[in-house]
Amino acid sequence: MECHKAVLACEDENGRKRCELFRELPDKRDYPDYYRIINQPIALAQLRKRCNANVYKNVIAFRDDWRLMFNNARTYNQEGSWVYVDAEEMEKVFNATWEKVIAGTDFPGAPSTTSSAAGGSGSATGSYASALTPMEEDERPPPTSRRSGSRKQVLSDEEYLTPSDDE
Repeated sequence: MECHKAVLACEDENGRKRCELFRELPDKRDYPDYYRIINQPIALAQLRKRCNANVYKNVIAFRDDWRLMFNNARTYNQEGSWVYVDAEEMEKVFNATWEKVIAGTDFPGAPSTTSSAAGGSGSATGSYASALTPMEEDERPPPTSRRSGSRKQVLSDEEYLTPSDDE
């Protein structure tokens, strides 16, 4: 519930609650395309119900549903839009709260404090703690650089779209 409370409290610089559009699923009559684009719609109301009903067997499933909600917002909304930015900022708050509340607990699936440090804190000790060969003992030669002519060509978004994708 701490993660839920923290996300609900997240505000923009003007004091606007970022979570307002995330509370309930979009209305199917108003946003029919949302349900064509988003395969697994989820909103804060569903997250809370699942949590209260003890649906989650481990904290990873709980975290994955939150990530799904944030990813759905980024998929449906244009990058840079305020809904997209709200999803980004709420995800930062969620992740920070997750690290503070979940890591190192005895909750099923909870990462230990050392593995969570390796996953995102960026500390030199934590990030290399699980390496098989410590960096200072690695005697392999550095990887050789590839010539620029051997790079694969990257196609633009337009080249991937077909006429039916324009709808």
